[in-house]
Amino acid sequence: MKAELSSLLELQKIDSKIDSLKKDLDNIKEKARYDELQAGLKKLRAKEELFQKEQDQQSQVLDKINGELDLLNRKIENEQKKLFGGTISNSKELSAIQKEIESLSKKKDGLETSVLEQMDKVSALDDALTKTKEFIARDNEEAQKAKEIWQQKEDQLKAEISKVASSRDEQAKTVDEELLEDYEDIRKTKGGIGAGALVKGICQVCNVELPETEVEEIRAKDRPDYCTSCGRILIVKE
Repeated sequence: MKAELSSLLELQKIDSKIDSLKKDLDNIKEKARYDELQAGLKKLRAKEELFQKEQDQQSQVLDKINGELDLLNRKIENEQKKLFGGTISNSKELSAIQKEIESLSKKKDGLETSVLEQMDKVSALDDALTKTKEFIARDNEEAQKAKEIWQQKEDQLKAEISKVASSRDEQAKTVDEELLEDYEDIRKTKGGIGAGALVKGICQVCNVELPETEVEEIRAKDRPDYCTSCGRILIVKE
């Protein structure tokens, strides 16, 4: 039984190694960075879509104003032809045409101001869209690099876990079935640690020093005993 208890302690070391590797697998920093970048990229792409939509709308407004300005210029040109064409001699008609040209010119000034203002809006959106695309390209590149490193580390850890798990299967065969079952039950409720060494009267799992009489009883037994503090199976290593 003492040999099996020693085998159980070795099994615990293997299980702790597997648990540690699995923890490393779940906490690969490049994976966390990749997820962080993907979340950021999602927001950036949503922002890009909004900027693009707004840019399209403002560009349409600019096109509409430019269209109105072109139409107004043609009207002014036509009125000027009437005014200076020599075909109209009536002073009242000429005066009315002059007033119409003045009115159209005022509208033209207003539209030209609107064009400049609208061009500023479109230009600002162009800049915002360009910067957002640059941020997306930058973060996407970093995400891909993080993914490569993460997957490389993941593959290495999985391979190591598989290797250690194989040795675990072999080690488990050297432990009594009932003892192994008890060990597994304790592991489930004790954070993965079902057995520990007793060194100089101190449980190496919970670091509690047991009474000397209790230690002597454990030494004398040829069967599993348990730490009265943490409940793990104790294996004397003195």
